[in-house]
Formats: sequence, structure tokens, C-alpha cells
Amino acid sequence: LSQLPTRRFVRAFLEDTAVLTKCRLAPIHAHPRGRLFSQLTDLFMFYQGFQIHDHTGAHLADEEMDLMHAERVQQLQRLAFRHIPKLMELSLSTVGTLEKRATLEKYLNMLDPDELYKLATQQLRLLSPEDPWAQRLDCLKEVLVSTYERKPSQRQAVNELPLYPTETVLWDEHMVPSVNYTGQGVLALPKLNMQFLTFHDYLLRNFNLFRLEATYEIREDMR
Repeated sequence: LSQLPTRRFVRAFLEDTAVLTKCRLAPIHAHPRGRLFSQLTDLFMFYQGFQIHDHTGAHLADEEMDLMHAERVQQLQRLAFRHIPKLMELSLSTVGTLEKRATLEKYLNMLDPDELYKLATQQLRLLSPEDPWAQRLDCLKEVLVSTYERKPSQRQAVNELPLYPTETVLWDEHMVPSVNYTGQGVLALPKLNMQFLTFHDYLLRNFNLFRLEATYEIREDMR
């Protein structure tokens, strides 16, 4: 996902099989010992929705991402208006009111399990009917909500980062390993490869690594 030549094909496969949703619903994601898995899932989610055109490689501005999100929501509204009477209120709502997770969950809770299964697997085709996860109600809801909720922009996410590391980041060995780290394990860190998605991706990776390096120095000074 972090390199354009493979992203064109890998991202389509990962979206079609809803790998990200399955990772977030896995028991290890919420387990205290699954902290590393949770961080890797967050990194996966970040590059899954990276602001880039998968085929041309052009960077997508925030306005273009908002337009794409509005088009997806409007497709859902047209389908609900024609085929799902229970979602008539959803089909007549504005796009801005449907961008929140809680609002989408409220409307999806109006549907029966069979109607939810038909919506996700047959009408919207977000999940294959042959997938065993399609029998799970929580998976169907999560696939629908994660597809149509509005994601915060990358610029907004960077602006909300704290100036100094929090206590959680400061003592997290998975993000900032100690001196005894041997390199045998996996870390949820951005990698500096020979290829990057965009110049923004290059700057963002260096920015995150610089913040973690500063965090390590602060932790060593405290010790």
C-alpha cells in the first residue's frame, strides 16, 4: 500500500475482502497484549485511505476527498430511496448529517439482519456472500459504516498532534523501542524506502520519525 506500483492492485483486493474491518473486529485488536497489532492496524488504515489517486498517482486535496465521499453517500441514498423504505429518512438527509459514525449506526439498526446482509453483500457488494464473516452482524455494520463515514483529513490529523509526546507514547516500547532492541521484532513505524506515494508522504514519514526520535531522547533524559 505504501508504494504506487503495487498499491493499484493490492488496495482493490484488500477493500474487496474487507481485510481492515476484519482486523479491527479481531479479538486481539482489543486485547491488552495486542497493542502492537492495534498499532499496525492503524498504520494499515492510514495507508488504505491515503489521499492519492491509485492509478495516476496524483495527490488528492481535501476538497477532492470530500467530493468523493459525497458521491459515495449519494449512491447509498439513491439505493435506499428506491429499494429500502425503512431508510427513507436516510435517503432524504443531507450528506453532512450522514458523515458521523453514530448517525449511520442509528439508521442501520433499523434494518433486520437479513436486510442488512442483502444490503452489504448483494446491493452494495461490499462483502462477498461466500465470505464467512458475512454471517456476522457486527462485521456487516462495520463494513457499511467504515465505507460511508467521513474520514478526517491528513492535514487535520497532523494539526491535532500534541507538541510534546503523551505519557502513553513515551513509555510504549512498540513505538519507541529501548536501547536493547535487536531488530528481530516488528515495529509500527513508517519506513523510509526508496519510493514514496507522494512528496507529502515523504515529509509525513520523516515528521513522524523525528517526533519518535525526540520522544526517545526525552524518555532517556527522564531516566
